[in-house]
Amino acid sequence: MDFFDIKKNGSLSYKFLLVSFAFSFLLLIGFTGLAGWPSSIWGGIYASLTPLYYFVILLFITTLLQPLLWFKQTIWVLVAGKTLIDLALIADFFLFRVYRFHGDLMFFNMLINDFKGVGISIGMVLASIVVAALVFAINALVVIYLIKKAPRLKPLKVNGIMFGLFLISQLIHIVGFEYKVNAVTKYTPYLPYYAPITSGSLMAKLQAKWPSVFPKINHEEQALLSNLVNDSSKGGLFKYPKSELQCQVEPRDRSAAGSKSDSEVDSSSDSNVDSSSDSKGGSKSQSMGEVVGLRPNILIFVAESWRQDALNADVTPKIHAISELPNSSQFNNHLSGGSVTVNGMFSLLYGLNPTYRPFAESAPMANRSAFIKQLENLGYDIGVYTSSNLEPFSLQTMLFGQLDESQFFNPMDADVDVNDAVVTERVIQDIRAGNKSNKPWFKLVFLTSSHHAYNYPNRFEKFTPVEQNPERFVFNPGMEPGPLVNRYKNSVHYIDDLFGQIWSSVAESQYAENTLTVITSDHGEEFDDNKIGFWGHGNNFSRAQVAVPMVIHQGAKLKQALVSQGKSLIKSTNQLTGHVDLVPTIMADVLACKNPVSDYASGFSLFNERPDRDGLVVASYIDTAYIMDNSVFSTNLALGNYNFNDMNKSASEVNFQKLNKLKIQSTSMLNR
Repeated sequence: MDFFDIKKNGSLSYKFLLVSFAFSFLLLIGFTGLAGWPSSIWGGIYASLTPLYYFVILLFITTLLQPLLWFKQTIWVLVAGKTLIDLALIADFFLFRVYRFHGDLMFFNMLINDFKGVGISIGMVLASIVVAALVFAINALVVIYLIKKAPRLKPLKVNGIMFGLFLISQLIHIVGFEYKVNAVTKYTPYLPYYAPITSGSLMAKLQAKWPSVFPKINHEEQALLSNLVNDSSKGGLFKYPKSELQCQVEPRDRSAAGSKSDSEVDSSSDSNVDSSSDSKGGSKSQSMGEVVGLRPNILIFVAESWRQDALNADVTPKIHAISELPNSSQFNNHLSGGSVTVNGMFSLLYGLNPTYRPFAESAPMANRSAFIKQLENLGYDIGVYTSSNLEPFSLQTMLFGQLDESQFFNPMDADVDVNDAVVTERVIQDIRAGNKSNKPWFKLVFLTSSHHAYNYPNRFEKFTPVEQNPERFVFNPGMEPGPLVNRYKNSVHYIDDLFGQIWSSVAESQYAENTLTVITSDHGEEFDDNKIGFWGHGNNFSRAQVAVPMVIHQGAKLKQALVSQGKSLIKSTNQLTGHVDLVPTIMADVLACKNPVSDYASGFSLFNERPDRDGLVVASYIDTAYIMDNSVFSTNLALGNYNFNDMNKSASEVNFQKLNKLKIQSTSMLNR
């Protein structure tokens, strides 16, 4: 073969990929094998075709490298690269099989710098060298065979077939994801860095065109099937919660708790506290529900893309005033679980590190939020009010399962600021109607006007000048951010006014003193804060994108109940807290769950004295980061590690002990 021959040498590289991928295919099938034998024909077809996802990626890379590969000798560059990929798959297979997480940059950093902590022995190092030599030999033999024998493969035709099969596998996943078919979705967390295609719009078209083939979802049947095939006691991967929850069940409705007036409840609660004692004569700890006599209402208000420093008297005067009330607590160093909505909301309402989300998403009905399910078990009226679409990534299903129209209010047919106003009106209406109900309520309100492009009615234009083209930073990342920041602040100011209306309706309600209110955001928002061209969210883990407000207000009776137990939220703290702390706060101290918090959450209760934490885990759509000691240790190869407050500064030295604890915390609910 000539040293430089575009046709022959280019053909050789594609033939090498086709033949050598057989070995990679077997390695990838090993990952799907960890998930168990497919339980259906379609599941079996899908599992068999998933390796083609990686083939398409390798095909794309090979095509990009073609000018280099036209030189005969540089085929060995492809051999070396393919060997490294196969070795990474082998290492990741054993890593995932033992520890239940895939390798990332931080793990390999630990591997290089902390052999002892990771548990790497000299024998394992020698074995790895032998395996590396064998894998290289396998790939080299493929090249030698192709050069000498030159089989009559037609790369263009075969590659086309492989790509077609890849599309079939992704179509199966689109349908399986829509119908929450565990035989299909269960493989996603097992495969390394696997991001299969989902498409709600395609499914809507299929359901409209062929309703008999693609019927609308029956959530009750789906939940039953999902529970049957995802029982963790039968070998499922995600064991959540780790133990059956032991939460004290009290009267399901207010009438069952008696018809005392507010003043009667106050006086009786004092006597209850005084007369409660254990067999040794000590004071028996009581939950807020026991002291007050009925379950408290819970309102969680989330403002989209609301960064921590945008909570102040100027931008959010009404929420700021609430944060200053005697019964309110403000957490000034509070981090979301993600720089994107899905991970922020997951960590907030699951209380889990976002690294668990793919496992929950693989069987969303079976792995629903233990917090929301417990509210349902205790007879709460559940209400969700949002102008955002919560169904991507199965978030709505994971959290709430099937909600009817009276429980899920989601206007999306107008501009987002108009939709937010409609949502607010409905929340107020339902709060007023709830005063006549005998059940406690839980309401999640998620307003999105503060998401880019930052919408608001003209009368809320307080900060000027305002950027008229909110997409201008795309073409000019070094632009002056001031006018766009003003537009953003105006949108947050508008949301503050909407929440003020909701707050007034709560304050006027009959059970205001028995309501717990949480005010926060899904993630932050950046305006080139670090002067290196980052805007919006989801592209790094700096303070601008991850730090969010967190205000918790306790009604007077809830405050009284806490004091009676010797517990109290401090007025204001700069201690590191996170979204993962909200669920354990409510579950342990409001819903009286007796389990250790580690049975169902990754955080700590904010009502208790908290230990100095090792750090927090946050995630974007594709990356994960460990935030420790004001440093970000990211799996993002391009960004690496950096200072949390200023990305231009270097991160501190990695504390591998803390990192290892966070890794363990992120896998403790996975069966091994």
